[in-house]
Amino acid sequence: MIGRFSAAFALVIAIPAAAQTIPSKPGADAPERAALGPHSVGYRTITFVHRAQPDLETTVPATSDNGRRDRVLTVDLWYPSNAKPGRRPITYRASFVGEPPRAAQSFTQNGIAIAGARPAGGNHPLVIVSHGYGNAPASMTWLTENLASKGYVVAAIRHDDPNAYVAPPHVRAAPNFFRPRDI
Repeated sequence: MIGRFSAAFALVIAIPAAAQTIPSKPGADAPERAALGPHSVGYRTITFVHRAQPDLETTVPATSDNGRRDRVLTVDLWYPSNAKPGRRPITYRASFVGEPPRAAQSFTQNGIAIAGARPAGGNHPLVIVSHGYGNAPASMTWLTENLASKGYVVAAIRHDDPNAYVAPPHVRAAPNFFRPRDI
């Protein structure tokens, strides 16, 4: 009985600890180059508008009559910063589409970045992250925050992928056209 109680208690203690982990902070068993770099990390979101882009999602394939629409492109930026100590790091919120009948699955992810932190001066190389179909930049902070801590500016595009489970084939194929242009 005491053994079962001890095992259950240990499990209850371990679950919250695991839930509070931050992906960009590598564990003790990680390779040497996985360690965070010397920079604080800043974060912000910017929006671009691609004017008069082909409207592939409402096109009727039989007629190939494409209308045009302005496409909004949201980009998350991580960058080396001069963040002041004591500011609260960001908690990312995003969701993944669900396979019907399941609804979209929302998630939160703790980070090390400081929203709106002042960028560090200097020239920093740019890395563009283009997530996989149906993914979200918030799920890739293990990479984006880590690179920014090492002196890179990381731009991760929030691709507006249609739900592959319910979208017709011509709509599911739209990211193949837009993704290179977005990058």
